[in-house]
Amino acid sequence: MTGKALALEEIAEATSPPSEERRSDAFRFIPGATAAERPAELFENFAAQLFTENLPIRAHLLRDITVSGPHLFLSRGEELLAESVHPRHSAGAWAEMAGGPVRTLGEERVWIVAGNGTSNNYWHWLRQALPAILQSRRFLRSALPGHPAGLLTPPLGPYQREALSLAGLGALPRLELAPGERVTAPLLAYSEHNGGRGLFSPTEDRLAVRRRLLSAVPPGPEPPPLYVSRRDATRRPMETEAELEGLLAAEGVRIVTAGALGVAGQVALFARARLIIGLHGAGMTNTLFAPAGAQVLEIANASYLNAGPATVRLSLPTPLWLDIFDSPGAGGAGWRAEPGTILETVRRLRREV
Repeated sequence: MTGKALALEEIAEATSPPSEERRSDAFRFIPGATAAERPAELFENFAAQLFTENLPIRAHLLRDITVSGPHLFLSRGEELLAESVHPRHSAGAWAEMAGGPVRTLGEERVWIVAGNGTSNNYWHWLRQALPAILQSRRFLRSALPGHPAGLLTPPLGPYQREALSLAGLGALPRLELAPGERVTAPLLAYSEHNGGRGLFSPTEDRLAVRRRLLSAVPPGPEPPPLYVSRRDATRRPMETEAELEGLLAAEGVRIVTAGALGVAGQVALFARARLIIGLHGAGMTNTLFAPAGAQVLEIANASYLNAGPATVRLSLPTPLWLDIFDSPGAGGAGWRAEPGTILETVRRLRREV
């Protein structure tokens, strides 16, 4: 970041009450077979993300704020709003666009910030952008009753547009900000769902996304146990995944590449799934749509412990299982899991389905 950073509390015209927390008392975290051979602090670290890193999330009404695409940085003049910077993915990008030309939007509409520098990721779109829209709209109905609203988004791909439509938000006017494009909005709504605060909090607005998409898509038939493959991914490849898939297929597990199904296809497939297995990744976001009580096993590597996908189940009575494997590569690159150990956990949890 360059220059002075602003804080939301300094510039908000109005602020909403926090989005209500929706945590299930029956959510259970269960270490898998690797708990006998991995350090306990690895599982404790993951549990801390699940249970302690939750903060209340509010929405704010702001005036005369510049929004810079595609990361949707917020600034007043060249003073950056610190909460609009994703610390991992976009902290260095602000310097590249600060000082560029700015177009001023009209006052007839209040614009809702919908996204951030990670919105090309399925988890971030469903767990940050869509809840941000829902919270902002609810807030604006009381803060600016009757005032029309639109969305400021990054450039959207097919699955993002499909998810907007399924959530009942596709008809909202939308302005997609290209790289380097900057606009000043006289009226702007910003939800902290877009930022790092309460990133894993199980809010009412996040649960509402689940309800809306399940209501929009007829469920498919109950599938066999599912394994969410990442063999099409270029980041954090797991070197023994093909071997693991072979063992699981022999046990009657269906191997799925979630991203090939479209959003509606993913919702329909997972809506009646009773057992879901997968490596940490965006595809495991679809456990959001599985019924209460479904068994979920996430396979993680020790150098990239991130509870994001797992937190989608916090609002549901769910047994969440976790196996952790060592990873010699930086950032989780080139890691190896032990298929036989995973199979041991799968057999154990299948006995409980």
